[in-house]
Amino acid sequence: MNRERQIRKIGEKILLGNVEYQIKDVIGFGGSSIVYRAVYRDELNRESFHQVLIKELFPFSWKGEVWRDEEGCIVTDDRGIELMQDARESFLQGNQANLELLLKDPEQISGNLNSFEAYGTCYSVLTVHGGQSLEQLLEEGKYTSLAAAADVMLKLLDALECFHKENILHLDISPDNILVLKRQALLIDYNSTWKMDAEQSDCFFFSEKEGYSAPEIYLRDYDGIGPQTDLYSVCAVFFRMVTGRKLDMEEVMGKGLRRSFPKSLKIFQDQPVTASFKTVEILTKGLNIIGSMRYQSIDALRQDILELIRRIEGKGISASAIWENSRMQRMAWKQKDGAYLSRNILMEDPKMGGEVLSEQECFRQLCDGACILLKGTGGMGKTQYLYRLWGEGVKRYHPQAPVLIYIPLEDYQQTQGASEYIRHFILRNLKFSEETNSMEDALHELNHLFAAAGKKSPKILLLLDGLNEAGSQRQNLLREIEELGQYDGVGILVSDRTDGVKQYGLSDFRTASLMPLTEKTVVEELDRFHLECPKEKKLRELLSNPMMLYLYRSASMMSVENGGKELWKTPESLEELVDFYIKNLQRLQKRRDSGDESRQLLHDYLLEHLLPAIARELEKRKKTILSMEELYALASRDYRNMKSKLFGLAFPKYMGKSRLILGGISNDREWFDYAVSEQLIGQMNLMEQTAEGNFGLIHDNFTGYFADKWADNQKIWQQYHRKYVIKRAAIGVMVLFLIAGGGAAAFRIWGPSVRTISEADRKEIGNVTRSLNSNAGCWNGIMKAQYKILETADQENVYDNTPEGREALLNAIDSGEKKVTSYYNDFFRMPYSEGAGERSYNYLDTAVDIFPGLSKETLSRVYMEPDVQKTNVMLCMDYLKKALCEEDSEMFYADRDDRENLLKAYRQYLDGASEYYYLIYNEIYIGMDDEKTQADLKEQVVQTMSCFPPEGMKWSLGEKTETELKDLMLKVTETDDSDMKIAQLNMAKYRFPVREMEWPF
Repeated sequence: MNRERQIRKIGEKILLGNVEYQIKDVIGFGGSSIVYRAVYRDELNRESFHQVLIKELFPFSWKGEVWRDEEGCIVTDDRGIELMQDARESFLQGNQANLELLLKDPEQISGNLNSFEAYGTCYSVLTVHGGQSLEQLLEEGKYTSLAAAADVMLKLLDALECFHKENILHLDISPDNILVLKRQALLIDYNSTWKMDAEQSDCFFFSEKEGYSAPEIYLRDYDGIGPQTDLYSVCAVFFRMVTGRKLDMEEVMGKGLRRSFPKSLKIFQDQPVTASFKTVEILTKGLNIIGSMRYQSIDALRQDILELIRRIEGKGISASAIWENSRMQRMAWKQKDGAYLSRNILMEDPKMGGEVLSEQECFRQLCDGACILLKGTGGMGKTQYLYRLWGEGVKRYHPQAPVLIYIPLEDYQQTQGASEYIRHFILRNLKFSEETNSMEDALHELNHLFAAAGKKSPKILLLLDGLNEAGSQRQNLLREIEELGQYDGVGILVSDRTDGVKQYGLSDFRTASLMPLTEKTVVEELDRFHLECPKEKKLRELLSNPMMLYLYRSASMMSVENGGKELWKTPESLEELVDFYIKNLQRLQKRRDSGDESRQLLHDYLLEHLLPAIARELEKRKKTILSMEELYALASRDYRNMKSKLFGLAFPKYMGKSRLILGGISNDREWFDYAVSEQLIGQMNLMEQTAEGNFGLIHDNFTGYFADKWADNQKIWQQYHRKYVIKRAAIGVMVLFLIAGGGAAAFRIWGPSVRTISEADRKEIGNVTRSLNSNAGCWNGIMKAQYKILETADQENVYDNTPEGREALLNAIDSGEKKVTSYYNDFFRMPYSEGAGERSYNYLDTAVDIFPGLSKETLSRVYMEPDVQKTNVMLCMDYLKKALCEEDSEMFYADRDDRENLLKAYRQYLDGASEYYYLIYNEIYIGMDDEKTQADLKEQVVQTMSCFPPEGMKWSLGEKTETELKDLMLKVTETDDSDMKIAQLNMAKYRFPVREMEWPF
């Protein structure tokens, strides 16, 4: 006789009451019962079936005291009578609890249709809600992600809450007793339920399930049983989903549980570090062997599960979210060149003279809330030190460890002195939770986090790199740094070239400086690369600067690769060392490009012309970075310049070589991507892109060197240009001499001085005028879109800041942006436009050859204007949205007078830009001194240029003399009270991005 616990067979039929049920499947089984899925026939529609669950009381006995006989009945021997009786009492008590809970919360409780005594035991017929048991789902490989497991946990806690609210413990929570539905989970076995407020008999039947039951269940510790007992089982279910196996009781003992979560766990792969940590934290607390150390309420565990979900989704403004974001940024950002060389730090003290600290001691002071200004000349390794601290701070996560945030300040110079820059930098990559409805809410939460730092949450350390690169308008930035320094739990380390800022800000900050490299460190670093330390004393002193050491080391290694031929004398300054580095880099690049003339020319051109032009632009703007728009405009000019005949004449090395340098590059956009992104940043490592998408040289010490190269290039260019002008003038003088001194003879030989243009030239002139016409059409479309916006803005509801006015203006600006982009793109598709490759720019050379009085510079300015205006108006339209339409923007103006004056300033700019363009077009008209050509131009202007001047043409082409045009140009652009300069001042007053815009002066 088989006394093992046997389940009923699939297809078997049983009679309960007057209904016959057929077993279809086994849902689960626990210590006291087995749950089946079954069907029964509908009484009217006999071909249809109803689905139910049937719970059969059948306690498990290791010794075979309870078994199923051949008739399917549950029987016992003398030893099993007490076991069966205890199980029956628990079964009835569970049914009672089920029915009571069903009345109070039917949506969260599995339905109990009826209960029966049959086949020597008890049965309950339960409603089917669909779904599957969690055990089945886990066996099928479902819920393998951390997010899915956390979601099941929330559903399980919701199901359990119905019991605990009624002071009932379930005490039999395991995957086979959890029915998972689409939107909820149900607990389906009530045999072990325990009423906390009622007397319990000593013979209560406990369901003991290995891997899920709490220790107090095994120990029959009645006093230790409480909500924490159920929550232990809930966490054991979570353990199963996380690890893929049941919990071993030995793991709960001592510190064994922490070893159960190796980093290699599949469920932790590609998960945020803080989420994995929180998972382990939940499980180690929830599965603590001591009941009082576990979760004591469902809500406490639920809050931690919700925090886990926020970490998985990357949502919320918390220390963990900021740490995770900081870690991701550290992984994504490119490391500065050169390994950091450890040094001591001199902490200045006006009274004591100074204190030498180790890096670790300095870090501890920051953790204690110190605010430190780290000063040092360029190349001393301030950025590298901050990078190192940052890297150490995100290497591993601990909820009590300080959160380090690295913020480069170089992008601040592009913000026009914005407020709360640091806070916005921290928030920009965070995903706000559903409770955070606006940026104002987010800032409030962040300030609350700063206030709680070091108390309820970990300390926060701000690593602010490059105050000297933040630009001149940094009052708001300094104010914010000082504000953040007032929080007790916030430490700040800000780097600068000098401590001059302390004359007007950061007065409470301690001043520190990185000490120079010791000679021993220099020798060891060079020896590491098999290089000898130089004997010259001045050079050795120079190498105590880490960047100088890096340049020397890199240049020396390149020199060895170049064959050991030195290109320098012993350097005694930064400039000489940079020169040595660049020359060796250029020579090394030539060796690597050996046999490829196009690549050699390309890299020479980048180092000799494009990079110097970029350095000059940085110097001119008094910045260390350029925006994408600024650099693109420069690269676009460079692209056109490279292909011009004048450039080839000034620099014969490149005459006719643009086709080799450019290869398959067909427009200035491709040139920008290839020259800047692929070569200067990617391959040559001489430029970098900042976190905000701006561009700068790899180190600002290179700026002066390359700017000097630009100045040398300009001298050559100007010398050639002077020769060109003198040559033209000499021809003119000779003609005048012939006319004056030998006029009669000249008349007899040549006849009257009449311009004759060949048919071939006439055809080329047609190309020029059509190209100019397409250019003017693009410019006109861009400007018309702006005047259309101003037309919409000139309404009372816009000035009065009504919701309808803001919406109408926003729609007009969105439409304007689309039109500008469309006009600009269409212009680049036109066959005679600048974007059609080299053709249009070659027309400039042709036009100058045919019309000596025509200035190529003026022609170039006309061709550049659509680029300039597209960049400018896109910046302005974006600003208009923030200033006039977006109430939550820090740029927003609500006052009527401010809104009117702001729009008036923009109209001043558009009017001035329109008049400027019309003036240079007039200059071209006068220069093209051929009657037919001028007639063609005039006809095209009337058809194309409806925007200048804005009220219609005040004078026609050719009406003004050259002298009058120069006077008008001064009035529009050059003098202090010129139209454009006044417009610029008024726009700056209302915080337009004037520094990012291009101006004709």
